[in-house]
Amino acid sequence: MKALQDEAMAVALENAPVVKSRKVLVAEDNGKKRKAVAKGSMGVEKLKKANINGMSKISSFFQKN
Repeated sequence: MKALQDEAMAVALENAPVVKSRKVLVAEDNGKKRKAVAKGSMGVEKLKKANINGMSKISSFFQKN
């Protein structure tokens, strides 16, 4: 029974779709592990390119009068 269950699990894992995770990749350099730079989503990258010249800072809206 155990062998049949193990075989069924192996077949299920082979047919399962591969899901890529968004975790930060780890690179190995001369035996030292370091974290690779995580890439932001498309929306975050677009916001980085936005022109913010002349815009008020958010903190200016929360000041006492």
